[in-house]
This record gives sequence, structure tokens and C-alpha cells, in this order.
Amino acid sequence: MTEGLCLSPGSPIGKSTMRSPEAPRTDLSSQAEIDALQRENAVLRAEVTQLRSSLRMRAATIFAEAASSPRALISAPGRLWSLGREILNARAWRRVILGLECGLPDDALRHTAPGPGSASTVKTLGRHILSGTDLPRPALHVTDPALIEAISRTDELTRLVRDGPDWPTPAAQAAGPVSSRRVLMALHTGQPDQTNGYARRSHEILTALSALGWEAQGALRSPANDTGIPETLTNLYHRIGPVIPETNGLDAYVAAYADRLFEDIQRTRPALVHAASNHVTGRAAALAARRAGLPFIYEVRGLWEVTRQSVEPLYAGALGYRAQRRMEIETAKAADRLFVNGEAIADLFRDAGIPSERIVQVPNGVAPDQAPDPAAASALKARWGLDDRPVIGFAGSITSYEGLEDLFAACASLKHVPFQLLIIGDGPDMPALQNEAKRLGLDGQICWTGRVTPEDARTAYAFIDIAPLVRKDSPVTRLVPPLKPLDVMAGKAALIVSDLPPLKEFAADGRGVIVPPGSPTALAAALQGLLQDEASRTAMTQAAFAWIHKTRTWPEIAARIAGVYSDLLPRLPPA
Repeated sequence: MTEGLCLSPGSPIGKSTMRSPEAPRTDLSSQAEIDALQRENAVLRAEVTQLRSSLRMRAATIFAEAASSPRALISAPGRLWSLGREILNARAWRRVILGLECGLPDDALRHTAPGPGSASTVKTLGRHILSGTDLPRPALHVTDPALIEAISRTDELTRLVRDGPDWPTPAAQAAGPVSSRRVLMALHTGQPDQTNGYARRSHEILTALSALGWEAQGALRSPANDTGIPETLTNLYHRIGPVIPETNGLDAYVAAYADRLFEDIQRTRPALVHAASNHVTGRAAALAARRAGLPFIYEVRGLWEVTRQSVEPLYAGALGYRAQRRMEIETAKAADRLFVNGEAIADLFRDAGIPSERIVQVPNGVAPDQAPDPAAASALKARWGLDDRPVIGFAGSITSYEGLEDLFAACASLKHVPFQLLIIGDGPDMPALQNEAKRLGLDGQICWTGRVTPEDARTAYAFIDIAPLVRKDSPVTRLVPPLKPLDVMAGKAALIVSDLPPLKEFAADGRGVIVPPGSPTALAAALQGLLQDEASRTAMTQAAFAWIHKTRTWPEIAARIAGVYSDLLPRLPPA
């Protein structure tokens, strides 16, 4: 005999009414029982919806009363704590319902924070509903359109995790004549819109391929304010308007995106389609390429679900994480070749079943003429008010995984060694880091520039003496190699890196110093040694500069890419 849950629409949380144990449930599979449970679930949904609004109102009331009454101010923390528990409870109930509606009992019953009644009532409700039927019941939630949308989205992700995407049979041959050296590169973003590392890599590859005689064009989606007319932006980019709606789910979005790309293929007649992260762009490009009968290359520059996990650790177990990982793997399997940026990413896809012979390393690079400009560097150093002391510098996004608190702790322990700190950039952890600098007594030795242009950030390495890139040990820092080490080496700054797979290659063979991640003591020793030995710094930076210009220039990397293009294209008819 199992107790059920019965709530009245107006009953506040914590005041649920349990059915009497004297009323036994003898046939949980009967239609009457299912109908009763459905009605109970509908009531629960209505109550959670009402609760969310009332919680907001109650929070506002607590703050208003605290501002006008000393007694209310004293009691406010306790009242807010109780309110916070109720908010968490309501969220837990929402997860339960989402999980149950989309056929994910394990996900649903895992979220058993106390809700109306107790944790056991969550399990009880779940078991009753699951024993009644496995079919989704969106009609129960007409009082909460947002939840209906969430259920639909979760149901789609569940299907993608379970079954993967649908792939059409490739066309037997290209649909019409093609230009034998023309490539369509589908991109998430490009330099007309962004100046981040992704956009910079895209631009450098397109530029270097063009210099090798390839007609490489980046295809960008249209922004929300676009006219919807396909538009050539520069000789390297064009848009594939009109705007794609985002309201009908992932599969519908990808299908519409693939239609835009196929129309673009018909207009521009490339011989090959090359798409870069993430799976949304990759899957749309794969569908368009198959429909057109063209070879397809997928370039994985990072795994975005892992990046999100770095700031939301619990996301690793989420349905969205699992769906993104499945889509990345399936898109890679659909590709004729898989380009990866780093051995760690290559290992992940090998483990997922991608044959090694289809995986090609395409690392980051530098421009062949990328070198310090003394005049520009001197002007920038003066503008930022830096003096003649050695500069320890960092340029990038100020986030937790960059390990800047370890850098500050190491610098605070340096004794009798003159130096100044330069922090270039901005990010979510900047206020906390500034407070930490004050606590350590470093605020008088730090120059904070805030956000600067990419050109200024690269120029700064010409007067930065030591550039520590001491990332924390996390899934994303073990997987994705950044562009920054190459900029450091091109600027002839001495490099210190964490002992992590994507970083330590840069510092090998005397090109830098490797320290354990999360060790301010080891970092302080490395800093002290380099600050006191200018000759070692010079030898290190010269070795690093020579290495990148021999092995990591964009023309050299573009030649690797062009070699793969040529391998795939002989089976196509000439234009």
C-alpha cells in the first residue's frame, strides 16, 4: 500500500494533504487511478506556477520591510534563507516533472529535494505516474506554457541522446558542375562580427588558403536585424540569409540552417564543404553537403559542453551535456575527415570510434610576420604607465580556470625581487580578483587595463618579460589548447605553463617552464628564477620564437588543410 499526494490549488508549500492510509490503492494500473494521478499532477503544476510568482513577491516584501524597520532588518536573513529553500524546492519539483514527462525516471527521481510534503512524496508521485503510463502528457500543463516548451525541448534532447540524429543517404554525385578549388566554410561566427579566438582562427585559415590559390569563403548566418538577402561582406565572407527562427527546437533549427547552406551551395558551386564547431553548424553543413553530393570536413575546435562544465560543474551530468556530446560524435562520424585542434581532442574521438586515419591535426598558428614592434610597444607601455621594472603579464578573459589567484599568491611571496604585474582583459572573476590583490598587498604593483583590442594585447607581449599561463586542472583546460601561448612566443616573452596536455607541448625542449597546476609555491620559484636570470629568459624566448615560425605559421597549417582538400576532390568532376 502506497500513499499518494493530493494538493489543493491554494495550499501553500509544506501544507499538503496526504490521502488517508485507510484508503488502500488496489489497482494502480486502472484508468480511474491514472486519471486521478493526472489530476493530482495538474494541480501540482498549477501550484508550482503560482508559487514562483508568490516567491518573487515575498522576496520584494522582505527587502521593503527591512529598509523601513530595524526589527525587519534583523529578521531578514532568516526569512530570506527560508524563502531560498522554497525556491530550491520549487525548482526540484520542476525537474521531477520534466524528467517524468520525457520518460527519464532516473533523472526525475534523482531530484528529491523536499517539496510539498517531503522527499518521499516526490518518489511516490513519480512511481505512481510511471506505473500508470509511459506516454508524455503535455495536456496536463496548459496552465504553464513555459513548462510545455521546456518539456518539448527536453523530449527532443532525450531522443537525440538515445537515437542520435537522422542522416539522409548522400547524393551519388555532385548536383551540377562545381569549381574545383572553391570551398564553402560554414562558421559559427567570423571577423565581421567577432574578434575572439574562434573568429581569428577562421580568418587566418581563410586568408592563408586564399594565398595558396583556393577560393575559400566563410558562410555566416544572418543576424537578427539582417535584410534576409544573401550578402557578400568581404572577399572572404558572405551571409546566408534570411534569419533562421530559433523557436521550434534544435532539429528544426538545424534543418532550416541546412536548407540555407544548400541554397548557398547551389549559388556558389563549391567542390567541398568544411564546417567548424560546434555541432549545430557542423550537422547543418553535413546535411547540406550530403544533399549536394559533396565531401564534408568537420573541424572540432573545442567541445562547448566541456567549456560550460568548467563554470557549471554540475552540468556534466545534465541532459544537455549528454545531447551535445552525442551530436559532436555523430557529426564527426558523418565527416569524410575530422580536423582537431590538439591531441587530447583527437583521443576523445578515437575513443568514440572515429578511425585514426580520418583524423587530422590542425593546430593554432601565428602570422609569418608576427613579431614585436618596438615603437608600438614603447608607446603602449607608456600609455599604461608602466616603469622599467620587469613585467609579469597576462592577457585574456579573467575567469576561474585561468589560475590568476595562484599567480597572485605566487607574486605575493616573492621577496626582494622588483617586478610589476600587468593584467589585460576583463571577465566575470575580475572584481573578486581585484579584492584578492588588495588582500595580498599587491594592488600597488598591478596595472589593470580592462578590455583592449586584440592588436594591443599582442603588442603588449613585446614588453612583458614573463607570461604565466597557469590554468587550473579541469576538463576544459585538459582538452582545448589556447591561442595565447603562440602570441606569447611571437612577442618574445618568457612562457610559464601548467603541466596540462594542451599546454606543456609549447614549453618543451627549453621553450618555456612547466609547473604543476594549482601550485603557487612552484610558480613562485619559476618566477623568481626567471626574474633573476635575464640570460635564461633570452635563450628561452629565442628558442620559442624560432619554433613557432618553423612549425606553427598559418601558411604551414593552411598547406596541411589544402592537402586534405586535394585528397578528397579527385572523385569530383571538374567545373
